[in-house]
Amino acid sequence: VLVELGQPDPGLTGALYEQRSKLDRYGLAYLAMAVYSGNQADARVEMLLDELKQAATIEGDLAHWQDAKKDYWGMGTSVRTTAVALSDLARIQVRGTSKVPCTSDLLASQAVRWLMTQRRDGAWGTTQETSMALIALVDHLSNSRELQPDFTYAVLVNGQEKARVKVTRENLTQATKLIIPLREIPAGDADIRIVRLTEEGQTG
Repeated sequence: VLVELGQPDPGLTGALYEQRSKLDRYGLAYLAMAVYSGNQADARVEMLLDELKQAATIEGDLAHWQDAKKDYWGMGTSVRTTAVALSDLARIQVRGTSKVPCTSDLLASQAVRWLMTQRRDGAWGTTQETSMALIALVDHLSNSRELQPDFTYAVLVNGQEKARVKVTRENLTQATKLIIPLREIPAGDADIRIVRLTEEGQTG
C-alpha cells in the first residue's frame, strides 16, 4: 500500500525480505510487487519470483498456490492466493529480457485456467475471492497480448479438418458454431482437437 501511494519504506521492505520464509504465499507475492514497484532493477525481485514459482502446485495444465495453513481471520483461500500470485506474474517484468511480461509464462496461463475452474455461476466462493480473481484476470489481460490476436485455429475430428478460422481483434468475441453430423463421425471414440496455427503473414 505504501509503495502504491508513492511512499515506499525500504527499511520495512528489507525486514520483510529477510523474514520472507515466515510469509504465506500471498504475502510473498505482495512483497515481490512492493520490491519491484519501489525499484524495478532490484535483484531481490527475481529471487522472490523464483520462490513464488517454486511454491506453485502444478497439476497437468493447471497451477495454483495454497497457503501453508488456513488463515480464517485474514479470509485467505487458495483462490485468493492464486489470484494475488497471478497479479504478481502479470505486473512484474523480468529484468534482462527486454521487459517481456511474465504473463507470457506458461505458469500464468495455467493459473488463469485454474482460477476459471473454481468459478461457479459467474462468481467465486466469496467476495474476497471474486474481487481478487477479477483484479488478477484484468492484470493478466492488460499485460498479455490475448486481446490482440492474430492467429488461425483448425478443428480436427479424427484427424480430418472440419473448420479453419482466422482470429483477429475484430472477431475475437464472436462465437463460431460448428455442426458435424453424427454420420460423419466413425463409431467408437471421437478424437476432437482444436489446433492453433500461425499462417503466412500472421504474428501468432
